[in-house]
Amino acid sequence: MKKDTTMETKGILKNIWDELVKRNELDLLMWLATRNGVLSDYEMRMLACKFVKETPLLDGGTTFDLLDGTCKKTVELSESYAENLITNKALAIARNDTGKVATRLIIDNRQYYLFEASFAAYSAAEEDAYRAIYGAQTYSLRAACRAFSNRGMEIAKEAHVKILAHRYGNPFEHKTIDFSQLLQDSMIISLKQLIGKGK
Repeated sequence: MKKDTTMETKGILKNIWDELVKRNELDLLMWLATRNGVLSDYEMRMLACKFVKETPLLDGGTTFDLLDGTCKKTVELSESYAENLITNKALAIARNDTGKVATRLIIDNRQYYLFEASFAAYSAAEEDAYRAIYGAQTYSLRAACRAFSNRGMEIAKEAHVKILAHRYGNPFEHKTIDFSQLLQDSMIISLKQLIGKGK
């Protein structure tokens, strides 16, 4: 009975995930992806770096192209940290260096889109994986918007949905955790009702 219930729960959540992807609901996908157990710390950290590296700009580049050498190195070190190849101390040093770059951009030059991109790199190096993925996603999106206005944000949002959808696939297809408690969340209950009505 427990196995059947677990499979039913995962099926419901899998359908919700797929529907949110279909509807390009970035904010809701981010919320669902960061619920306890849905993504591992490793997956969230790697997604954070992917947001910085692959958020598209209207000129054909990405937010990663907006970064200087220091910030690019920080993103790469953040990936190494996710792989347990560097220490917390090394990550903190890189994050601090990137913070200085971002501060200089905003104080000296007021180049806001470059500041946002640099702060996305800074966020990817957060020690807490939840803060890393949210900060990197948010500030890379802001950089795209600052650089190319609302149209830039629309394209970046679509790209972020694709990153969440395809980097690790639908997390409810392969996770073995019991997500029954998540079904009791008021947001999930609302999403079930909305999807069930086909609105």
